[in-house]
Amino acid sequence: MMKKVYVKLLFLGVIVVLLIVSLITYNNLVNYTAGVKLIRHSNEIIKATELALSILKDAETGQRGFQLTGDTVYLQPYYSAIKLLPGQLKRLDSLVRDSHQEKNVDSLKTLVQNQFLIIANILSNIERSGLFMDRYENSLLASGKRNMDAIRIIGKKIVKEEDKVFDTRVNMEGRYKRITPVALLFYTLFALLGIVLLFIRILQALDKSKEAETLLSENLVKQQLQNLLVEERKMLLNEAESLAQMGSWKWTEKNDEMVWSDGLYKIFDKKPGDRITWETFLGNVFHEDKPLLENFIRDVKAEKKGSKTDYRIIIADQIRHVSVTAKPQHVSDAGESIMLGAVLDISESKLYEKQLQQNNAELKRSNEDLEQFAYVASHDLQEPLRKIRAFGDRLTTKFGSTLTEQGTDYIVRMQAAATRMQLLIEDLLSFSRVSRAEAKFELLEPSVLIQEVLEDIDLQVKNGEAIVRLGSLPRFYGDKPQIKRLFQNLISNAVKFRKTDEKPVIDISGRLLEKTEMEGEMNGQFSDIQFVRVSIKDNGIGFDEKYTEKIFNIFQRLNGRTAYAGTGIGLAICRKIVANHHGYISAKSIEDVGSEFIVTFPKDIAQQK
Repeated sequence: MMKKVYVKLLFLGVIVVLLIVSLITYNNLVNYTAGVKLIRHSNEIIKATELALSILKDAETGQRGFQLTGDTVYLQPYYSAIKLLPGQLKRLDSLVRDSHQEKNVDSLKTLVQNQFLIIANILSNIERSGLFMDRYENSLLASGKRNMDAIRIIGKKIVKEEDKVFDTRVNMEGRYKRITPVALLFYTLFALLGIVLLFIRILQALDKSKEAETLLSENLVKQQLQNLLVEERKMLLNEAESLAQMGSWKWTEKNDEMVWSDGLYKIFDKKPGDRITWETFLGNVFHEDKPLLENFIRDVKAEKKGSKTDYRIIIADQIRHVSVTAKPQHVSDAGESIMLGAVLDISESKLYEKQLQQNNAELKRSNEDLEQFAYVASHDLQEPLRKIRAFGDRLTTKFGSTLTEQGTDYIVRMQAAATRMQLLIEDLLSFSRVSRAEAKFELLEPSVLIQEVLEDIDLQVKNGEAIVRLGSLPRFYGDKPQIKRLFQNLISNAVKFRKTDEKPVIDISGRLLEKTEMEGEMNGQFSDIQFVRVSIKDNGIGFDEKYTEKIFNIFQRLNGRTAYAGTGIGLAICRKIVANHHGYISAKSIEDVGSEFIVTFPKDIAQQK
C-alpha cells in the first residue's frame, strides 16, 4: 500500500513540476516573441520618422531650386511630398498610438503642416513678384528655416527616444534568447528523470506481477496434485480408509440398520459398537443440508445407479465438509433396497480450495490493478513528451536562425530523446493492451492469416529481399487480432535480424501434435486433446541459447539500438499472446546460422478455455 502511495505521489510531483517549468518556459517564449515584435516596431518608427523627414527635405530642396531658377522641374519633389507625406505621417501616427511618442508625433505633424504652408506662401509670392526676393519673401524664408529646425529637433527627439527603447528591447531579447534553451534543457532533463523513475517503478511492478504469476502456477500444480491424490484415495477406498480419512457404510432399508466402517465412526466422532440407524446418520447433518442429502438418496434409489454429493456435518460444534458416494446394491421384490456408500472427509480440501480461490481472486485483482496502472501511467506520460516535441519543433521553426549552435544541438538531442521515450511508452501500451485484451476465439485459417501479415509488411520484406516459404498449416481456434500480431512480430524479427551478406530465407510450417507427444516433450500429463505447433525458422544472425529466456522478457535486447531498430518488447508480446491461448513458445538458435521459434497451443476453443 505504501509503495502505491509512493508511486502516486512521485507521479503527481513530476507532473506538477513539469507544469510549473512548462509555464516558465512558455512565459520566456512569449516574452522573447514580444521582445522581437517590439524591436521590429521600434525599427519601423525610426524608419518612418527618417523617411518623413527625408520627404520634407526633398520638398524644401525643390522649393529652393524653383526659387533660384524659376524652372518648375524643381517643384517635382514638392508635389510628390504633398502626396506621400500625409500617408507617411498617418502611418507614423498609427505606430506611436497610445505610447509616450504620440505627443512628439503630434508636434511633428503640426510643424510639417506649417512648413508646407510656408512653402506654399513662398511659391505664391514668387509668382506675384517675379524671381527677385522681396522683404516678405525673406521673412517667409526665415520662418521656414526656423520651422525646419524645429522639425529636425523633434525628429531627432523621436529617433533618440526610440533608439533608447530599441536598445532596452534588444538587451531583453538577448537575455530571453539565452535563457530559453537552458530552460528547455532543464525541462527536458527533469521530464526524462521523472519518466525514468516512473518507468523503473512500472518495470518493478511488472516483475512482481511475473513473480505472482509464477506463484499462481505453482499453486495450480499443487491443486492438480491434490486432485490426483483425491482420485487415488477413491480407488484405494477399501484398502486405506484410515489413511484417506474415509468411511464406508451399508444401509438396509427393511430394518433401517446401518453398518459403519471404523473410518466412518472416526469421521462422525462415534464409538464403534453403538447401534447405528439412518436417523443416526442424519443426526450430524447440518440442518440446511438435510433436504439435500434426503433428495440425493431418493434420486440414487430412483435411478438405480451410483452418485455423489457434498454436504456439511456438525461435529463437536464445528462444521466439517464431507463427500458421500452412494450406490443401490439390490432391490427386492417387496421394493426394499440395500444401499452401499462411502463418506470422505474433505474439510481440508475445501479449506484449501477456498483459500486458493481467494488467492486467485486477489492475484487477478492485483494483476488488473498493475496492468491498469501501467496503461494509465504510460498514457499520461505521453502528454509531457508531446509538449516537449511541440516546443522543440516550434523553436526550430520560428527561432532556428536566431539560436546559437549549442542551443540548436540541445534541441536536436532533446527531440531524439523524446522520440525514443515515445516509442518505449507506445510499446508499453501495446503490451498492456495485449495483457488486458479479452480473447474472442474463432476458427482460423493460418495460411490466409500469414498472407495478410505478409501484405502488411510487404515493404519490409521487399527492402530486406526476404524469401518466405509457407508450408501447410492446420486450422485452429484463436483470437484473430492476437494471432495475427504474433505471426507479424515473429516474421518481422526474422527479416530484421538478417545477415548482411546473405538474403533472409524464412520457412513457416505447422502440424498437429497428439497428447502423448506433448507429454513426452513437456515431461507432464495433459488431457486427451490435440495441439497445434507452428514453426518459424530463419537463416539470420541467431543468438546464444543461454539467452533464450531473456529474449522473451519485456524491453530485453541482445543487440544495440544502433545495429537494429526496436525497443525489445515484441517477443514479450508474443509470449503474452501465447499465454492468453494457454500455449507455449520456445526458441532454438545457433549464432551466425539462424533461429527457430516454436509456438504450441491447444487446437480447439473448449480446450483453450
